[in-house]
Amino acid sequence: MKITWNQQDRRLFPGFYESCLYNSDMLYFMSENDEDGKEWDFVEPNGYAEYEIAVSKRCVEDIMDLMENNDAITDMQLKEITSPREYNFTTDKLVCELEVDMDKIKKWCYETEKEKFDEYLKENYTSYDGFISFIPNNVREFKNKEDTDVMIDFYILSHLYEPSYESGWERLWEYMAESANETIYGYIEPKEKEPIEEILKD
Repeated sequence: MKITWNQQDRRLFPGFYESCLYNSDMLYFMSENDEDGKEWDFVEPNGYAEYEIAVSKRCVEDIMDLMENNDAITDMQLKEITSPREYNFTTDKLVCELEVDMDKIKKWCYETEKEKFDEYLKENYTSYDGFISFIPNNVREFKNKEDTDVMIDFYILSHLYEPSYESGWERLWEYMAESANETIYGYIEPKEKEPIEEILKD
């Protein structure tokens, strides 16, 4: 069946705010090390936006490629990227269309890895000062208030290259960072640096 998955767990996608996919140092170091003394920036007018989409598509491919023994999710396509108004407590997230067997996802969460899923809910969805969870933090209550996005997050994390949702995401981020580094050159260009006199005038 086809469903829309709204990624929730940040370990599945670092977003573009000061992350391995994009940070304020990337273009700075390119400019500082340019042999011709030129300044690198995104192609106008939509270079950065197009870069975000291109890298996000590569990241979706990385997720699919790094899942092992996965027989529940057969296809994943990027629909959009959602971004928060402020990046204080959250970051950009993926929205994807999945071809998925939800019966297998449920069996994984409620039977095969029930204890680990219960632990996952407790660690990620227990309310505390400054955070109110609307997701039950235990399997028993979660079954009565299922959240498909949370179940798919856990399933993917559990099937990454490292067989643990606690560590597999680190390898995923390495692949995503490499994808970003390979992609960015298609969306940036060198420009003549503005003379210091002109900068001081402003």
